[in-house]
Amino acid sequence: DIHIFVKKNDDEGKNFYYLGKADLLADTVAEEEMKDNNGDNVPVVTMNFLLRKEVPLNVYDYLIGTM
Repeated sequence: DIHIFVKKNDDEGKNFYYLGKADLLADTVAEEEMKDNNGDNVPVVTMNFLLRKEVPLNVYDYLIGTM
């Protein structure tokens, strides 16, 4: 099982929100590059997941910043 935990940013300390179980969307896995804090390119792997249950609206709004 894959369990998804998120936090909005590092300013929130060590607390995470548990969003539930999710399934990997296998055709979304990709190797890419992104800039690190020094502006250097670093390799990363990106992927998408499909949550098995809806995220409560208040948690979703908070995480995307509409509250």
